[in-house]
Amino acid sequence: MEVESLPLRACSICGAPLEPSAYSSICAACFRDSQGPSSQHTPDWTRPQERPPDPDNPPWGLGLGIGTWGFSVAVSLIIPLIAALVWLAPKLISHPPPVSPEDSDAWQAEVMALVNSPTSLLIQVIAIIPTHILTLLFCWATISRMGKRPFLESLGWKWTITPTLSRVAPVLSRVLLLLLIAGIALAMLNLLRHPPQPEDGGVPGWLTMGGAAVVGVVASVFLMLLPNLQRDPNSNTAVGIAKASYVVGVLIAVLILSILAEQVLPNKENTAFEMLLKSSRQARIWISLLAVFSAPIVEEVIYRGVLYSALRPRVGLNWAIGIVTLLFSAVHFPQYWGAWAGLAGLTLLSLALTAVRASTRSLFPCILIHMLNNLVAAIQILSMKGQ
Repeated sequence: MEVESLPLRACSICGAPLEPSAYSSICAACFRDSQGPSSQHTPDWTRPQERPPDPDNPPWGLGLGIGTWGFSVAVSLIIPLIAALVWLAPKLISHPPPVSPEDSDAWQAEVMALVNSPTSLLIQVIAIIPTHILTLLFCWATISRMGKRPFLESLGWKWTITPTLSRVAPVLSRVLLLLLIAGIALAMLNLLRHPPQPEDGGVPGWLTMGGAAVVGVVASVFLMLLPNLQRDPNSNTAVGIAKASYVVGVLIAVLILSILAEQVLPNKENTAFEMLLKSSRQARIWISLLAVFSAPIVEEVIYRGVLYSALRPRVGLNWAIGIVTLLFSAVHFPQYWGAWAGLAGLTLLSLALTAVRASTRSLFPCILIHMLNNLVAAIQILSMKGQ
């Protein structure tokens, strides 16, 4: 005859299973501690709440990831448009539409001239600042649940170098320094052959030569000190050099591939972005500042942070990299349409950044590479003359 087993009871305080013969409703450890379960008696099933966040398996779902991306795209369109309409409304009120049909063409041309005026375009550029702030606040509120969950750790911030990177770092850092020294030498030779003229309005040749010489000397001294600095691969200095070499190496690879793309792909002039750059020097300054300081942070949080983290456990690594790469490029298509070399460079950058995020599980190197890439572009933008 089978004896029916008694149901397993649990401690009413900590939830630990009780012995079938126990008469009390609490376990022995909780009984010893009249204030409740002690810190040394933490049941295993309560510890998952204390686990560190996993950026490749986040608590948010695919809906929140796509919704956050859609929110960022929407506000980037709506807020600059609202800012432009606020500036344009008084002018339209003072110039009402004509009554006669023959004057409507002239009125429409006048309105379009106001919309595309340097002031209107500059207002739309400056309106990107509140757009970026609102986007970051939205990401923080949704991902951290209003501060209840760590924000950066959930997206992936801590960067631990791999053993492979630690092994190749000494060779990689030396190669990069030699390339830097060779590039400075070639630039100085070019300046000696073709010195800038004062009427060009550029930086004086002697100042450029002096700055290049200082950078070359610093790079040479650093190259000689590398054996001592990297003697202990686990030291903070060696790890910092390895991470810097990784960031600069990825950046140089992206820039070289982008330059090669410019040699084989057509690059249409007078794109929407180029016309914006030509509108005024003030617009170029604001675009450069936003491109270096805020755009990399916002875009990496959206694409390689929220969106990639949501896609990774649900569609797999390769699909996550491909989708994030294409979405990042797609939002830039209207600005660069027809400039296929520029779009190819953006796609290469997005692919490299997403691969870096996948391999390092961190947003930190992605933001650094993105900032440095945009810094190179900002220098080119600020070197433009005229309007």
